Amino acid sequence: MPEEELKYHEQVPCWPEFKIQGDAIDGWIPSCRLNDLEHFMKWIREADHKGLVYRGQRRYDWNLFSSLSRRYKDKLVPRHDRAELFEQFRLAMRSRGPQFKLPDKNEIWAYGQHNGLHTPLLDWSKSPFISLYFAFVESDDSREKKPNTSRAMFCLNRSLLAKEGLLRHNIFYEPASDEHIRLVSQAGLFTISPSGRDDLALYIIKELESHKDVDLGVPDDNEAFLLSKYLHKIHIPNIGREEYLDVLKKMNIHHGSLFPDAFGAAQFANEWLRQRII
Repeated sequence: MPEEELKYHEQVPCWPEFKIQGDAIDGWIPSCRLNDLEHFMKWIREADHKGLVYRGQRRYDWNLFSSLSRRYKDKLVPRHDRAELFEQFRLAMRSRGPQFKLPDKNEIWAYGQHNGLHTPLLDWSKSPFISLYFAFVESDDSREKKPNTSRAMFCLNRSLLAKEGLLRHNIFYEPASDEHIRLVSQAGLFTISPSGRDDLALYIIKELESHKDVDLGVPDDNEAFLLSKYLHKIHIPNIGREEYLDVLKKMNIHHGSLFPDAFGAAQFANEWLRQRII
């Protein structure tokens, strides 16, 4: 395996610089790296976080595909399958939980998302610390063929996109019902890709390209900086996982606080046991 592939994050610049890699991993999303926890805290203090929402992911090479789109080899969800899945879940939910009023389909998708349903939604948080937790909470899977050299955090400027009216579709959704206690605990919200466009990042970049004076055929540093105001990706080397989780636990960010239910309590206790027998 090539050395450069083992250390992908070393190819991207340190924050506050950004680069468009234009490859299969980061695509056209401007990316940078934070070297360690100290560097992360510097980013927290000095970066402009106004209007940003965040999404942490365990692997550096995972794109912004929903759990539903990841079920398909080409990541494209047939419209009929999407509609049929929704109807199957809605009917199966009769007498088994809250009964949501149609036509607010996103409310039903959101409830299903937090109960194990494959949906077209992606979870985001208004807190970079909570997103950092989700980036690091899971240990790596030894069955994976490629080493996971960095964790990832996506940053999306919801306020700026809305203020400048750059998207033809509203991709953000915050459920209004009282059935989403996890979402409240996680300072969470969802994005939903427009039907037929299941790569959220590609949809956003294409919309930005049509409104901004950028040419992604040959991207340069100026275009990377411009696009980074709306969407960017941060790589964090996959070392010091225990240190990250320990600091976040001191901030009361752990499964017990983020999942205020039996699942969260069980995962919190399991984590205590894991540390006990290390």
